[in-house]
Amino acid sequence: MKVGFGQVTITPPAGWTMPGGFFDSKADGIHDDLHVKAVVFDDAQPAAIAVCDSLSVNRSTVVRARKIASEMTGIPPSNIMVSATHTHEGGPVANALGSEADDRYLEILVHQIATAISEAKRGSVEAQLGFGIGEVSGVPFNRRFIMKDGYVATHPGKMNPDIVAPAGPVDTSLGVVGVKALDGTFMGALINYSMHCTVMGGSLYSADYPHYLSETIRMASGGESVIVFLNGACGDVTQVNNLDPRPPEFGEEWARKIGMALGGEALKVLAKIDYVRENEVRIGSSILKIPLRAIDSEEAEWAREMLDKKRGPPLTRRVFGMEPANVEIEKAYAREIMLLLDEKKVEPTVEAEIQAIKIGPGTFVGVPGELFTSLGLKIKDSSKSKYTFIVELANGCVGYIPTPEAFGEGGYEIRTARSSKLIPEAGTMIADEAIELINKIR
Repeated sequence: MKVGFGQVTITPPAGWTMPGGFFDSKADGIHDDLHVKAVVFDDAQPAAIAVCDSLSVNRSTVVRARKIASEMTGIPPSNIMVSATHTHEGGPVANALGSEADDRYLEILVHQIATAISEAKRGSVEAQLGFGIGEVSGVPFNRRFIMKDGYVATHPGKMNPDIVAPAGPVDTSLGVVGVKALDGTFMGALINYSMHCTVMGGSLYSADYPHYLSETIRMASGGESVIVFLNGACGDVTQVNNLDPRPPEFGEEWARKIGMALGGEALKVLAKIDYVRENEVRIGSSILKIPLRAIDSEEAEWAREMLDKKRGPPLTRRVFGMEPANVEIEKAYAREIMLLLDEKKVEPTVEAEIQAIKIGPGTFVGVPGELFTSLGLKIKDSSKSKYTFIVELANGCVGYIPTPEAFGEGGYEIRTARSSKLIPEAGTMIADEAIELINKIR
């Protein structure tokens, strides 16, 4: 097998939108550059994985980038996985809540994804791979909590006395795939971990903690390697420990701490793994047609009246914690409902691509949204692959993918918006399809 890495910059100009919040936010400058990083496995059946430092990557961008990359490299479009790290300090890629995608940036992204894959293909050399799993606890925390009133709240606030217990698990495993040339030169690695990239914050473009993870490994290995970060099932997991009174875990210092902790563990795994040359590639994918969630007449009427300023928020909804309804946030949700009603008239279902790429003893399985951690763990537990790496926000974005049970609990992730629009059964449908696909190609 030949393996190659590619890396290109996708940092937008200052002043462009940084998506991920309830309101439009503009970037003031650059903390660290954003990139597309790609790896090509050039086997009898070639495969490529490209990862964007962005909040998400929409389906049309993936389709176009695959086509161009295939024309440049000969790799079939169906053999290319394109995902996002989910940094909240990236460029304007998403239509969600307070943000709208910028077509100028999407055009750049399409061509840079293809360029990174082409660069990886051109630089591929005979290589050997090593697979391993590390463990980093005390970094990710589930952000959903069962409260004394029975409601589940997202980020209820540090040391909130009404917290009963976390509403879900975390995945502390760190997946590592190392790549070495036959002469022993360390070429790069793929790192898989499940936690939101919401650490850095602020108004500067940044790859968030994966930037420091990458730098930690690169500095220890000579500085020429490419480190590809694949975010796992982290739809309900962040770095904030609501059960600890320490100051909130945000900002550059925390991003560096977390990146160094993950990078340090990755180095320990890389130091111990055995590298082998024989790593057969197998690929499979399927498309699920998933219906959009129903919006009842009461909610639709509320949204219309909210936007017409005829009344305040009559529906008792808490977005985060125990605070009273925020009128501006409620207006944002009202707008989302009206947009979804229009979307349902045109296309009442979405296409969700599930893709599995098996390389040697490991399988990368891509899901097109923010998968709850418990669903990711279900996939891993049911997988017959020795190493299973969940890659969320891959090949498109259908929004949050909660468990069906979450819809009876409450919280931010299940509230209807373009960022959360699928039927409650979607999470089970996607997880079951991923399990079947993994075991089929194995």
